[in-house]
Amino acid sequence: MPMEQRRHPRFKVEAPIWVWSIASDSARAIPGHCFNLSEGGTGAMISGPWQPGQVVRMQLDVSGSQPITVEARLSHRSRHYCGFEFLGASELVIGQVRSACAAAA
Repeated sequence: MPMEQRRHPRFKVEAPIWVWSIASDSARAIPGHCFNLSEGGTGAMISGPWQPGQVVRMQLDVSGSQPITVEARLSHRSRHYCGFEFLGASELVIGQVRSACAAAA
């Protein structure tokens, strides 16, 4: 069976991350830690009531750039490790992610 191919390569990018639920009225951000980043999403360690399929707003504080703010869908979760897929990221956000990935390469 062929191996799964990712649409975008992942890079080891470690950075603080904050995640907010879009569906609730809570303005409280839950902090976490980003471990990898690609143009399509990020993998992070974060606690909280996150469920696969949930849409969130997140902010990544990648050193050397403005914080990256984007909406994402939780694609999978294993205990505290979550995989997020970016949704409708603007060209500005994609440019910020590319710069962070290039710096990590």
